[in-house]
Amino acid sequence: EPALETGPLRSQIYVMRMPVLSPPSRPRCSSPSMRAATESASRRALLSLCSALLATPTPSPAAAAAAAAAARGLQTFDIAASELDRRSFRGMQLSNGLRVLLCSDPEAGKAAASMNVAVGSMSNPVEWPGLAHFCEHMLFLGTKRFPGEGEFERFIAANAGSNNAFTGSEETNYFCAALYTRSNGDALPGALTRFADFFTAPLFSESGTTREVDAIDAEHAKNLQSDFWRSDAVLRLRARPDHPYSRFFTGNRQTLRGGDADARAALFAFHRAFYRAPQMALAVAGPQSLDALQRLVQANFG
Repeated sequence: EPALETGPLRSQIYVMRMPVLSPPSRPRCSSPSMRAATESASRRALLSLCSALLATPTPSPAAAAAAAAAARGLQTFDIAASELDRRSFRGMQLSNGLRVLLCSDPEAGKAAASMNVAVGSMSNPVEWPGLAHFCEHMLFLGTKRFPGEGEFERFIAANAGSNNAFTGSEETNYFCAALYTRSNGDALPGALTRFADFFTAPLFSESGTTREVDAIDAEHAKNLQSDFWRSDAVLRLRARPDHPYSRFFTGNRQTLRGGDADARAALFAFHRAFYRAPQMALAVAGPQSLDALQRLVQANFG
């Protein structure tokens, strides 16, 4: 009923109902057979109209494709953009829960990707200050398929790209970009293959954890001389002692216990607990078509 309350549609149905619900006090036809035929025709017309209103419309090809994708566990979404924007966009949610934004820019000279993980330093275990930051560093030091330390960075550098990461209070972000030229080929497939393993199969090697603690400690020592980090530490001291914001975020050699076996076990536990597809979001941009970008994402992150 609520769908029939407004617009010309209501007036049409009201007119159709008149012969049945509000018959005139005087019959329009003197012949009983003609009157019955008229009422029967009115009922048929009303039933036809109701059937038309309730019938499921034939889906468009795009809607049919979206429905088929949803049945496979993939959902796609249209992204609103300016009419003057030369780029095209597509939103997706993979069957594992990973949310994805694709951007196709035919004039782009590089392809890029960024993964945002909804976990940061405020999720550090109380007994492991700096663990989220330590995990961010360690993901660059080898995965099961690409065990060489620095393999990812070497690949990106060889393709005139760049990469970095940062750990915030409530999120950790990883990003990379690689050169795209029609003459030299497309580096994005190789970059995404290596990038995806950060989130599914890190090594956290014994030698890597011990050595990377030194890098964390050096970063902390540098921060001690920074007014920005000093003021940040003052704010933390003023926070409620039982709130995660009051804790030490960066970590150092002492809080990370020199990267020993316990630290390595803590890294694996932290990664398993928080690096899960439903709490991650991926953005991929490049000159490739949206369909080509989607295939790459599904192959590496699905």
